[in-house]
Formats: sequence, structure tokens, C-alpha cells
Amino acid sequence: MTKAYTLLTSLVPRLQAISIANGYATNAGASVLLGPVPRQDGEVFPFCRLHESGADNESEIAHRSHAKIRTNFIAEAFAEEAVAANVLATGHLLVGDLKKALFGDALRDLDGAAIDARLEGYSIVSPEDGSDVVIAQVRGSFSFVDHFNSP
Repeated sequence: MTKAYTLLTSLVPRLQAISIANGYATNAGASVLLGPVPRQDGEVFPFCRLHESGADNESEIAHRSHAKIRTNFIAEAFAEEAVAANVLATGHLLVGDLKKALFGDALRDLDGAAIDARLEGYSIVSPEDGSDVVIAQVRGSFSFVDHFNSP
């Protein structure tokens, strides 16, 4: 596997920690899957998905077998909210939980595995007509040194 994938998968346990018992506002960490996976049979709300959205070369020295790479990701939390007036509040509870789980460590370096992790932004997607599912999306990134000749 690549270092980017290893770092991305290291975010899954952070998302799985999202529970009211752990001091979060929701239990969105009860189900966390990596990738664009549709809601699973029997999966209850709230739940999370984590997607990689690409990577960029931040710096490279000519004739070297490594570069500093920034990998971008999106963490999503899905919840049901039947009351339209509460959609924004529910979305912000989820955004707060995602930000705390992903960027709450003091150094924001994924426990020393990355150079840094950054919050890039967030959005709240209102339910589509006929649905009561609100989606909170937190965009982030992390940088690391990618050694091309390493497994």
C-alpha cells in the first residue's frame, strides 16, 4: 500500500471514536466505511464515510526519489432530521464531531505520521425532496514525504 492510503486509513479509528459516550454530540462513529460506499442494509443513522479526493505535489527536488505530497480527503456524516427547521443545527453537530475527531490532536500531525493535517472547509447538504437525510461534509488534507522507492 502507499503511505497516502496508510495515512487515510489511520483516520478511520478517529471517526469510529465519535460517540456520545466519548464526549461527542452524536454517535456518527458507529459505522465508518472508507470510500464511496452506499448505505448498507441495516446500517442505522448517523454513519460516516471517508473519501480520498486527490493529491498534489507540494515540493520536489530534482533527481531525488521523494517528494512532499498533500493528500485531500472528505469525511461525511449522514443523519436523519425530519424537522426542516433543525437541519442546520443537526448538520453543525455533525460538522463539529468530524472536526474534533479529525483535527483535535494538539500537533495535527496524525500522531507523528504526517507533516501536518489541515481543515480545508466544510459544508452541510440539505435533504433532497422526499428525504430527511442531512449530510455534513468536512474537507481536509495531510502532507507527508512520499518515498517513491519504498513499498
